[in-house]
Amino acid sequence: MAKLAALLAALILVANAAAALRTTTEDCSRQIQWRDLSDCMRYLREQLLNEEAYNKLDNRPEDYLDQCCGQLRMMSEWCRCDGLKSEINRQRQQGQLWGQDVSRIMQAADSLPGMCRNTEGPSRCDFGSSWF
Repeated sequence: MAKLAALLAALILVANAAAALRTTTEDCSRQIQWRDLSDCMRYLREQLLNEEAYNKLDNRPEDYLDQCCGQLRMMSEWCRCDGLKSEINRQRQQGQLWGQDVSRIMQAADSLPGMCRNTEGPSRCDFGSSWF
């Protein structure tokens, strides 16, 4: 009887964890859809691609980093990497990034959460080399 109770408790725990994961995934999808990470992309493009056209407001790259960190803080800590990944992929699909630029931006975006000194969630994103 004790084994049956333990098995039942384990099944309930697994079911609750699966429901929480599904809710988190749905929540991240909504957050990504409605959050703006344009300053993160401006920062990455300024730093890596030296695109001065993105610097129309005479902001320094550090200004974009501060604004990017603010944008990331508006997202749940577990959705930030997915948000960055989604934004990079969106720009790639729209033809704003391609080839080596995608790889360079993706590598730099890995460390953005840590650069922002966010105290919660991962400090690095693990995009790998073939996430899109």
